[in-house]
Amino acid sequence: MRKVFWLSLLFLLVLTSFSFACIPNWIRNDTSCYVNDTKQIWYYDTNDCNSTNYPYNYGDIVSCDYCYPNLDQIFGDCINGTQEISWVDYDYYSCCAVTGLESDCYIDEDPFNTTTTQTCYWNNLTTELGNLSCQIQPNMGIKDKEYCIAHIPLEYSNESFKCIAIIRNGYTNEIIQTTPEYRETSQTFINLNPEADTREYFSPANTIVNFYYTGKNLNPDNDYILSILCSSEERSLTSEMRFSMGYEDVSFVFFRVKWLMANAPYVIAGIIVAFILILIGIWIIKGVK
Repeated sequence: MRKVFWLSLLFLLVLTSFSFACIPNWIRNDTSCYVNDTKQIWYYDTNDCNSTNYPYNYGDIVSCDYCYPNLDQIFGDCINGTQEISWVDYDYYSCCAVTGLESDCYIDEDPFNTTTTQTCYWNNLTTELGNLSCQIQPNMGIKDKEYCIAHIPLEYSNESFKCIAIIRNGYTNEIIQTTPEYRETSQTFINLNPEADTREYFSPANTIVNFYYTGKNLNPDNDYILSILCSSEERSLTSEMRFSMGYEDVSFVFFRVKWLMANAPYVIAGIIVAFILILIGIWIIKGVK
């Protein structure tokens, strides 16, 4: 009986020791990434059991990225149809200069470490008036207008500017057109040219220059330079862009044919009525004679 008591007591002690045993709760907490693009795996025990029975990969060295290059392509001004292209790494001094690793120093390798050139046609040659917003290859007739926008710099917004658009031959620099083209409107009862422009210049609306040029003297298969020149009593500002004319859009032919097909009965009836009226007129004239 005494033996059974001691065995039972021993069993209870063992069971109690297991019940109150500390069980670690390992949470991974790696080191920060080192400059050689490695880090070490660490764990900590949220239950503070002081156990040294770490997970299997505790202390292992693994790869990581200390930093990333921040590359950007830089386009130079378009000068005489040629534009330079280069690269810059905005994080060079906090990345490549620190680690020296090839994977962080693309800026030192081809093609990022070289300056190249490309042909340009549509970029501004100067930027004093900001970018010119125009079509790069307009399709229009001789009397059609192409509308554009330029911007007066804010620091000159208190000045009064007068602006004019100039188009030059891209090869000979010859002046082809100036707009507005000052022409007085006819004072007669019959005006054969109601579109005549009586202005001598464009006036900006605050800092916005809303101007246009026409298709007069402009032909496809040729390069032109569009300039907007704005002058005040204090200064002159200009911006330029190259462009070429596209062949005149013939979509109007399609839409006119479509309109004729949709209105064919009315058109035919009108022609018949006109023909009858002509015959009646001829008969009346002959009767009078």
